[in-house]
Amino acid sequence: METGIGGALIALVEDLLPGLLLLVAIACRLLALGLFLAGALRLVRTGTGTREHPAAGTAITFLAAAVLFGLPAWLDGAGDTLFGDARHAGVLGYASGGPDLTRLIEAVFAIVAVVGLAAFIRGVFVLRAAADNVPGASPATAAMHLIGGIAAWHMPALVGALQTTLGIHILDIS
Repeated sequence: METGIGGALIALVEDLLPGLLLLVAIACRLLALGLFLAGALRLVRTGTGTREHPAAGTAITFLAAAVLFGLPAWLDGAGDTLFGDARHAGVLGYASGGPDLTRLIEAVFAIVAVVGLAAFIRGVFVLRAAADNVPGASPATAAMHLIGGIAAWHMPALVGALQTTLGIHILDIS
């Protein structure tokens, strides 16, 4: 077992990550329910003529509810589309490796994945705001959040693809 800051990071991620991902999944389902109800309310208001909303905004509200309800499966599907279905683990190519080093790199990638999950969720809400013509929200901003979130969620595969493309092997991603 590694000691020092690396061991502390490994222990922190191993202790907190499962609970944090469960909490995020519950929050996403609650947000999805809220968005679904907001979309239904928008449809009712449109039918009564009290308030007009853009049709694209209402459609994106329902789409955002579906995406949030299915997280992180949507991210896994997007990663499988971009990188294939192989799962990767990182090991430094110039080091002797070992289980502690592998666990440390996996812990860092897990933290990056959580940040990617947050970016993806933000992208869903920015896309919804852009569909409602909210100032400061644009489809391009939403796309960058979504793409960045997918890339961060699949960082080992992205690093492996970049190394293969560039012909360098700093990290031996296998």
